[in-house]
Amino acid sequence: MCRSEGNRALSRQPSRFGNTPFTPRSLTNCRVGRSIRYEDLRYDAFHSLAANVATVNWRITRSAFPWRQLLWVDCLAGATAGTLMLALHRLLASWYGVPVALLLAMGAMNLVYASCSFMLARRSPRPRRLVAAMAIANMAWAPVCLALAWSVRDTATALGLLSLGFEACFVGALGWLEWRYRQLLSDPMPTVSRSSN
Repeated sequence: MCRSEGNRALSRQPSRFGNTPFTPRSLTNCRVGRSIRYEDLRYDAFHSLAANVATVNWRITRSAFPWRQLLWVDCLAGATAGTLMLALHRLLASWYGVPVALLLAMGAMNLVYASCSFMLARRSPRPRRLVAAMAIANMAWAPVCLALAWSVRDTATALGLLSLGFEACFVGALGWLEWRYRQLLSDPMPTVSRSSN
């Protein structure tokens, strides 16, 4: 089949987008007797690229998903700690060897922080300045816990000092992660579907 015969054959074929015939530019492979249409190549290449981009975006979204839940982890941890401190303050005071007023104040602070992180976590998109402020507040709370542990070191039990030290490490690490991923936490969650080839 020569080039002119291939073009004439293609001109009689209907378009893949309708029944109206068209005459595309074509390449004719004279060895195997087949014609390749530029329009089909562009169409297939575009959709193949779109499928690959969607797959890559899906993988990136899936890998970033755990870090996007940091504010919810922060909210749950603060609400749990605050509720336990307020509900069991007398029992914890005897276990930790710290004043009851200290546990009540820390419980109230945890609940206030949990409510703020809850309101921020459910927003979309989340203001980046507020995300950064929450991260800074977490990192600032860590040295406060260490200072409290130092101030009650004479009366506190080992369990009480361990509890304050653990809270300092936990909120400090959480604040550092929130600061590091503040852009990811503030951007809206992309909606991508996994494409199969």
